[in-house]
Amino acid sequence: MALSGGEQLHLGDGWRVNVLHTPGHTRGHLSLHDAHSRSLIIADAALYNAVLRKDGAHAFPPTYRYVDSYLSTIQRFQAMPIDTLLTSHYPVYTGPGVQEFLSESRTFVERLDAAIHHDWQRR
Repeated sequence: MALSGGEQLHLGDGWRVNVLHTPGHTRGHLSLHDAHSRSLIIADAALYNAVLRKDGAHAFPPTYRYVDSYLSTIQRFQAMPIDTLLTSHYPVYTGPGVQEFLSESRTFVERLDAAIHHDWQRR
């Protein structure tokens, strides 16, 4: 069974996890939301201001494509009641750290987008 978002996974007695279509990093990206624990597994749906190496140093900048979808996905996450955020390249975020991570993910792309458009207009 292929998932595309909107599905609900039944994991046990009364335990359901929602599959969300969260494009931006890739067009078909999916995330999982457990409303009961207020947890969200996003993998690479948001990428802070750098992808990190194992030692925590910046390895390379986040993917910059599908910008409108990426920003919409982050906005969607920011509107959700999330206590725990799980990603692919970062530590587990909880409490205020969730919104800080999402905000910096959004801000980095907005700054990069503004710099690119500014440079393009100067030509």
